[in-house]
Amino acid sequence: DFHCIAPDLMGLGDTEVDPKTTRFDMASQAEMLIEVMATLGYDEFAIVCHDQGGAAAQHIAANVPQRITALVLTDCVCYDNWPVPVIRRLQSRMRSRFVSELIARGHLGEWVETRTRLSAFRRGVYEPRKLSDDAIREYLRPLRTHAGRERFRQFLLAGDSRYTQLAVDGLRRFEKPTFVIWAAEDRYLSPSWGQTLADDIPGAVGVRLVPFCGHFWQEERPAEFASHIGAFLTEHLADRVVEGDGAVRRGKPVCAGATGYKKPPVTV
Repeated sequence: DFHCIAPDLMGLGDTEVDPKTTRFDMASQAEMLIEVMATLGYDEFAIVCHDQGGAAAQHIAANVPQRITALVLTDCVCYDNWPVPVIRRLQSRMRSRFVSELIARGHLGEWVETRTRLSAFRRGVYEPRKLSDDAIREYLRPLRTHAGRERFRQFLLAGDSRYTQLAVDGLRRFEKPTFVIWAAEDRYLSPSWGQTLADDIPGAVGVRLVPFCGHFWQEERPAEFASHIGAFLTEHLADRVVEGDGAVRRGKPVCAGATGYKKPPVTV
């Protein structure tokens, strides 16, 4: 029903950027997303965002709302909730290039995440079995190269709540259709954050909580989330037609926020 484009954020996935000259803060990430869509020929688009992608999406909504046709917020960074404690500890370790290289080169991080109860990934799902070892390895795969590790390190160190806090006033004026959908058992970003967003954004149509689901809903309950998001976009964008790449589709294009590893543009 929609032309979906799933870009990596700079510093995540396989996006090749120079860590010495690239800015990884969320204001710069927002500018990159706008530029990607403009380069593809879209001056306006809907955004579906998750986790740190939510910070970039909120920056766009607050500062250039005319670019957005509809906004979907899922289990995302907002207000002053970032970095969460586990990320703050990781930031502290990653300030040292030596420590970050030691952890990555020895595959210590991959071993911890796939073989121990300390796995931060598995704490991000309600049912740990829903997140396979292979899926975790794919999330971590870009860190197997020195360049990938350095890009991620710079991305991680750029994480700061000031970008979402600066977006709050703009969000309180954002009247475009907005849907907040959250995993009810998210251990990292409580559903209460979703409720606060819905209360603050004038265009919000409400909050939907998906039970028995953790932060990484893409791994645990993808069909249910997709169904609710698709229904929202259909309702609010069904009267629009776009000719993006020669094909006529119902609805404006959707720019889906990255979730850590590269996926090609798809039509769903």
